[in-house]
Amino acid sequence: MSKFQSEKYINAIKLSQYLDVSVPTINIWYKWYYGGFDKPADTPELPMFESCGPRQTRYWKVEDLPKIVAFKKWLPHGKKGVMGAYTVNFWGKRKKKKDV
Repeated sequence: MSKFQSEKYINAIKLSQYLDVSVPTINIWYKWYYGGFDKPADTPELPMFESCGPRQTRYWKVEDLPKIVAFKKWLPHGKKGVMGAYTVNFWGKRKKKKDV
């Protein structure tokens, strides 16, 4: 039995369900947090995940869930938020409404 098959770890899908966000959103958070971008001084810690290797399932310790929830609550929303300049790259092209 792998250490990740115990009740002490959850995978990305279960984490996304717990936080009520998508897995791609979690990916963006981690790319921003650990990607060398400038972070405000009051940025909460985003705990690192564990995996068996590259491109393998990621697991988080259940004891780290409060830290991740604190990060989600702290995170401002919208394009003017702290991650706005980074996340705009993932929005895709938006259609403009025509005046009728």
